[in-house]
Amino acid sequence: MSSRRKLSPISIFLSYSSKDKRFAQSVKDIFLEFGFAVFLAPEDISPASDWVQTILENLDDCDVFVAIVTKSYHGSNWTDQESGYAVARQKTILPICRVVDPYGFLARIQGYKKKRGTSDAELVEEALSGLLNKPPLRNRIRESLIAALRHSRSYPQSIMISRVLLKLSPFSGRQMSLIMKHAISQSQVRNSIEASKYLSRLVRRNQTKLDPELHAKFRKTLNV
Repeated sequence: MSSRRKLSPISIFLSYSSKDKRFAQSVKDIFLEFGFAVFLAPEDISPASDWVQTILENLDDCDVFVAIVTKSYHGSNWTDQESGYAVARQKTILPICRVVDPYGFLARIQGYKKKRGTSDAELVEEALSGLLNKPPLRNRIRESLIAALRHSRSYPQSIMISRVLLKLSPFSGRQMSLIMKHAISQSQVRNSIEASKYLSRLVRRNQTKLDPELHAKFRKTLNV
């Protein structure tokens, strides 16, 4: 595949108990900030759609099945069926847990557990790091994060994206040019001291792939 071909965003299916809707919504919002496409029922199902068919289609199409495992997960009418379906189709599975550990088919998969004092954003970032060792997804995660950097709406979002980008080296010359251009043009990135520090470290790790003129402009604009 050509490096210039636009890659589709990582597609996430969120499986959760309705009792954990607020937590599931928070997880969805954070994945969206990383530039991923996220399916969360019932809000992402059109009123005129066949409910079951829509869920099955999104399960088939997703790149990553994220199970929000809590005390309520096993009691849902749908979650065990969704996780069994995802396992049978050999989806990449990512359990995000509160209080309880993964069980059943999910028990053999490393779960990411929310610790006391840990924010939802920190938990999702830790879980996302578990996907970085999946070669088929790694470059698409890069592309999703680079696009998200361009559209960042806040300092915390820019910091989160920049911190994960740093974990994804090496990058191609085209990708590094995009990262530097977005950092220069996006005020929520260039005016964030912490995001600028992460990106300057990323640039140093990819020195041989930089456009000299763009690199000089990056250093001057971000004062790094």
